[in-house]
Amino acid sequence: MGEKINSRHGLVPHCLCERLLAAIPAATRRERRLLYAALGSFGDPAIARSALALLLDPAHDYREAAQVAWTLSGTPRGGPLVFSFLKENFDALVARAPRDAPASFPRWAGGFCSEAGRAEVAGLFRERAPRYTGGPRILAQTLERITLCAAFKERQQANLSAFLRKQ
Repeated sequence: MGEKINSRHGLVPHCLCERLLAAIPAATRRERRLLYAALGSFGDPAIARSALALLLDPAHDYREAAQVAWTLSGTPRGGPLVFSFLKENFDALVARAPRDAPASFPRWAGGFCSEAGRAEVAGLFRERAPRYTGGPRILAQTLERITLCAAFKERQQANLSAFLRKQ
């Protein structure tokens, strides 16, 4: 109970996750959004995977629990975890999500910044995106974002390395 774990913001009591979960049923809609975002803010991969599992749990409204994935996908370590969870559970997530919500699934990989990541996202969604209203456009935007990030990273790598060597 007094065990400590790492969160994105430092050390917190291990029981914090349980306390956040316990607060959800009595919370207002706005508070639930914040609670799910908090659950998606932990950097520990085990906690992140447990929080992502809430998207599949019928006890949690998918539309609210999805905040966990949105929050995690915006972090460097969380993005790959969300993408992995999405690949492993795609059909189950589609079954729980509102009709065209899966069109936005590619955005969960929008933080990728390499051609390899781009290829992986394209491979997962190329055939699936057209099934949902807006899916092809959202996929194209996500792939463009990844391409631009990878190009920028490649172009700036030498300058950054030179700058850091001078420090």
